[in-house]
Amino acid sequence: MKNKPYPHNIVPQFTTISELLELTKNKYGEKIIFRTKKKKGEESVSYNRLYDDVMNLATYFHKTYGERTRIAVIGENSYEWILTYFAVVCSNNIIVPIDKELASADIAELLKDCEATVFVYSKDYDDIADDLGDLMPALTCINMKSLKGYIESVDEAKMVATDKDAPAAIIYTSGTTGKSKGVILSQYNLCKDTVASSQVVEFRGKTLALLPFHHTYAFTVTVMCVICNGIDTFIASSLKNVMELINDFKPTYLAVVPMIVEKVDKGILQKIEKSGKKKLLGVLDKVCKPFDALGIGLRNKCFSAIRNGLGGELDFIISGGAPIDQQIIDRFDSYGIKIMNGYGISECSPVVSVNRRYHYRAGSIGQALPEVKVKIDNPDENGEGEICVQGDIVMLGYYNMPEETEKAIIDGWFHTGDLGKIDKDGFIYITGRIKNLIILSNGKNVSPEELETLIGRLPGVVECLVSEDDNKLVAEIYPDEEFRATQSDIQAYFDEQIGQLNDTLPPYKAIAKVIIRDTEFVKTTTKKIKRTYTK
Repeated sequence: MKNKPYPHNIVPQFTTISELLELTKNKYGEKIIFRTKKKKGEESVSYNRLYDDVMNLATYFHKTYGERTRIAVIGENSYEWILTYFAVVCSNNIIVPIDKELASADIAELLKDCEATVFVYSKDYDDIADDLGDLMPALTCINMKSLKGYIESVDEAKMVATDKDAPAAIIYTSGTTGKSKGVILSQYNLCKDTVASSQVVEFRGKTLALLPFHHTYAFTVTVMCVICNGIDTFIASSLKNVMELINDFKPTYLAVVPMIVEKVDKGILQKIEKSGKKKLLGVLDKVCKPFDALGIGLRNKCFSAIRNGLGGELDFIISGGAPIDQQIIDRFDSYGIKIMNGYGISECSPVVSVNRRYHYRAGSIGQALPEVKVKIDNPDENGEGEICVQGDIVMLGYYNMPEETEKAIIDGWFHTGDLGKIDKDGFIYITGRIKNLIILSNGKNVSPEELETLIGRLPGVVECLVSEDDNKLVAEIYPDEEFRATQSDIQAYFDEQIGQLNDTLPPYKAIAKVIIRDTEFVKTTTKKIKRTYTK
């Protein structure tokens, strides 16, 4: 199929989670929706069981805690985690997903901020629950292993009437700068984003739920969307042994962050180098291109060795959460695996845009989802400015932060803080982040993300960060340890490489200083580098 617009997928409409669960129960019944690994083997959950479990637990929560109670949940990915989230919302209470990597004191701070009175946790967080019991004596702590008993204790489940527009979830951001904010989302926000995402992405086959569910991107795309589309899903409790999971479960598609794709890409490239078949793969790519134009897919056979190393059935990857290098997208495309780069932000439930399977633009984050409007605020001479979003996916506001809400949502438009531009066909391109923008004394604006992408392509670079020091651009690089061992003078090597890169850049974007790190950068729990620079 040529790279041009085509009709949206037909998707059922729903505005609350209970509607979604009832609709899919009636459609799929005993079909398996979730699989998990247990000590005794694999456990599977059907749509019928999911619906019944949620309704029973929601009945228990409603009877025990009433309505509008803030109930927090923490733990590794599991069916019980999903069950807790849905039951809380369907009981007309408010779910607060907590980052499982936070320390007890940080968790307590968030729970106090949102005024949570109930804390549901998995067995791996017994110690944290004990700590919270000391820090917050009034907090009711529930181990997930108790949920089965609560479900079985309900004689008759009763559907609780919920308001689709009322607060349903408080999601705490984990940005690279500033204090975490509690993003308030309604069921309508989440459901509209799920429907719109399903209209443009051809969800089919089976998948692995790899990303931590407390991330909005993970929950919307690997829980809500898979339920909506009847996707057989294996729930991975952690990101350990990702390649083993892929080869065992053989997913049709994956929804991941660039970090995972980069690691897979690096592993593939290393194997290609060791095999000595780099030139052969280049030849095969050229052979396939004429057939691509005719709609004849030869890549599955020509690149079968690489594809078999990824389970053999992987058709496409949804990448979000951070920028991904276009060169990686192009490489996977040559293997016959489409990477659909998208963009989202927690405040927008979170998906805003995505490249489609057969309609995309290299370097872009795709077009806005159906019924979502995107504009560029105060564009400069190049059409670049702040990306703003309007639509039913935009949050209700920040919890207990009216001033921050007023700054973020102006005349119905959510100001993302991201810089970008939109082409004539509506494809959106991100060029940086307003808070990260470096303004030099000559008035020139430099987006560090642009330079970091270029530096990241240099051989031997694992991580890098560009900042400003005394009106000069500084590149801080963490090199690959094996690569470092091959260089007699790693500083001299990167000085030379950066010098060659500078020759291709406008003078004001030239890197004046290179710093080599011996350790990885400090990161947020979403694996984004914290923008702190040590001189």
